[in-house]
Amino acid sequence: MEKKSLSDKSIHRRGVAMLLAVLILASILSIGVGISTILNLQLKTTGQAGNSVVAFYAAESGTERGLYAYYKEGKTDFSYSGYLDLNKNGREDAGDPSFTGRVRPGESCLAVSYCITSVGQYRKTTRSIETDY
Repeated sequence: MEKKSLSDKSIHRRGVAMLLAVLILASILSIGVGISTILNLQLKTTGQAGNSVVAFYAAESGTERGLYAYYKEGKTDFSYSGYLDLNKNGREDAGDPSFTGRVRPGESCLAVSYCITSVGQYRKTTRSIETDY
């Protein structure tokens, strides 16, 4: 039988240490990639939630416009549209939230008096409100 020299054992230990170091680094890298994926999804969801709120407020503004048309202008069956001027420049820009709506008589929507349907849009998010009176 051949005896292993001291240098052969040292090389074997270095190889095991190198393999262990690579496995530990791969584990750390996997954990880092997983955490970054989760954070990226959370940031995207947070951004969409903000867009959703703005779209909802645009729809609510559309509902208010419909109420004004019904009570102040006496309109009972018409469609309308508008926008929210967020940067207050007096004109509609590509990034401004918008709304469309319709006031309908009650018999067409199972309401006692009338219905207002309003849809708000901001970026790629759409929110809708239907109000029955």
